Amino acid sequence: MKTWAYFGSSNQIISDENSVTGTKPRLLVILGDKLAVKSWKDVYLTLLNWIADYEPEVFILLAKDYPNFVSKDAFNLRRTEKLKNGYFAELNLSADQIYRFCGQVIQRVGLSSDDWKVETE
Repeated sequence: MKTWAYFGSSNQIISDENSVTGTKPRLLVILGDKLAVKSWKDVYLTLLNWIADYEPEVFILLAKDYPNFVSKDAFNLRRTEKLKNGYFAELNLSADQIYRFCGQVIQRVGLSSDDWKVETE
């Protein structure tokens, strides 16, 4: 299955040892919240917006700790999208970079890898 992964289930759950390049996410699950997504960019932005809504103080710490990914000033980043809370997220990232960053963010928020998952097509 690792060599010829496309012969497996069409709904796969990504684990830490897998590369996500070439996969298409369809669902982000955080603490039981099921959030529909269409791309890795959606996973990234949805997670950041979720944290901004549920843990705004932690989100501010994330912006301090990861200024290359999240910033209050769009000019500090290369290609951005504005989040619901007025901060900006860097979009010039690969699928693997997004997945790794999301894993770091989940840990930084105090959640475990069991508290979130991404289902792909």
